[in-house]
Amino acid sequence: MSNLSGNAVRNWFLVGGVLGGGSVAGAEFMALSPWGGRIFFLWNTVTSVATLAALALAIVAFVNLMVAIVQRRKRIYWLNVSLGSIGCVILLVGGFRASGMVREHQFKELSIRSEPLIFAVEAYNLARGAPPSDLRSLVPHYLAEVPTTGMGAYP
Repeated sequence: MSNLSGNAVRNWFLVGGVLGGGSVAGAEFMALSPWGGRIFFLWNTVTSVATLAALALAIVAFVNLMVAIVQRRKRIYWLNVSLGSIGCVILLVGGFRASGMVREHQFKELSIRSEPLIFAVEAYNLARGAPPSDLRSLVPHYLAEVPTTGMGAYP
């Protein structure tokens, strides 16, 4: 990396942070959408490891910045690298925060979509004195069909 300028390294870190943070939130959205699946959770794991690697690079860059200040060499270069790596970590953590917000919203929507199922189980319980052994017992008298969650990762 020594042949790259500090500005270039900083910019690469920031681009990586934007792409990583955005892909974490996007992967969560895809996993919890009707067309999603578990493969998107794998991407979250990969990005989690990348976040830890970026944090380690930020620490290394900061230590190098301190050494450069003391030795009065390459201070601007290491300042740029430090700022870029710290920015990358902030963007990745922001992506995870956005991912959590997507997850929370999708599960709130699931609870709303689940209300007819809850009413059907309660009606079955009132009519028969016990809850159904499985959801197929509710069809066709209490529900037209067994509902799905509407989330690809949790069918």
